[in-house]
Amino acid sequence: MIVRRFFAAALLPCALLLCALGSTLSALDPAPATITPDNGKSIEGAVKDESIDGVVYLLNVGGAGPAVEAKLAAGKYRIEYRDVRELEYLRAQKLEESGKLADAAAGYLEAVTKTKFQFVKETAQVAAGRLYLAAKQFDPAIKVLTEFASSNPRSLKLPDALDLLGRAQQAKGDLDGALKTFDALSALTVWGPAATALGQIGKAAVLTEQKKPADAAGVLAVVFAKLPSEDEAFAKAGLALIAAQLAAGNTDAAMETVRRVAYASPLPAYQARAHLAWAQLFSDKADLASLTTAFDHACLATALRGADLSTRTEALRVARAVNTKLQADKSLTDAIKLEYKNYVQRL
Repeated sequence: MIVRRFFAAALLPCALLLCALGSTLSALDPAPATITPDNGKSIEGAVKDESIDGVVYLLNVGGAGPAVEAKLAAGKYRIEYRDVRELEYLRAQKLEESGKLADAAAGYLEAVTKTKFQFVKETAQVAAGRLYLAAKQFDPAIKVLTEFASSNPRSLKLPDALDLLGRAQQAKGDLDGALKTFDALSALTVWGPAATALGQIGKAAVLTEQKKPADAAGVLAVVFAKLPSEDEAFAKAGLALIAAQLAAGNTDAAMETVRRVAYASPLPAYQARAHLAWAQLFSDKADLASLTTAFDHACLATALRGADLSTRTEALRVARAVNTKLQADKSLTDAIKLEYKNYVQRL
């Protein structure tokens, strides 16, 4: 089952995008789905088209009378697509799960050409671009994602496609092209703050690669200040801002951003990464107060449920390294040193 959620907002001209606006209504088959308005009951229907403009769906499909077309263009709604993915899509998924990234990407492209449903087509095409990027096949990634953005200027998946496209261009060394793509992504205010934040994060990454960390921090500070702390975009922008501030040599500002992400974000995965950054900021120091601070936050990063494996692994490494320094600290009693040693062993 695939779930989509739409948030209505005032629309901007498509001139901000990579291509001219065109109709996104497809000639593909309507996809069976359950549509649930936030202020109403669930509706069984078939989705003809779903985009940032809303959803167009059919009622009474297969009923005694003719099917009736309906639209939801405002407010909030949720769509649960029934499991209608075809063999080509499922085969590509299996290849991805087995780690055959380029083969899986090619499989998803085959699914794009054979599927009967819009949401499968869009999902598969973006997946192909993502996997070509992961496989470091940048030219195919750029081709697939550029074609997606050109053909689907109102797609809910456009922000993801532009983010992947910008990263593929950056990885290939086309920094000017990446900046243009991330600027286009930043302009997608209709898609919500997560999309614009994604564009600013990408732009900051390019500026950092161009040896402009202060500019990168400036870009991120603006978007970070505007985002509500409960949004995932707040945490993503905050972590990127920390890295930019440290690269610019602004440790005090980075520490303040670390505190905000660690304590204001409600998302454990990002809290853990912020606590890891906190530990790393103090782990290289020699004084006991700094080392105990580093140890505590490294342990928090390992203990938070939802922390990803790479965060937990690095936090455990930091905790062990700091414990080694604590064991050598002559101001600590043997009993306290044993407590630290036992704690590390339980992580």
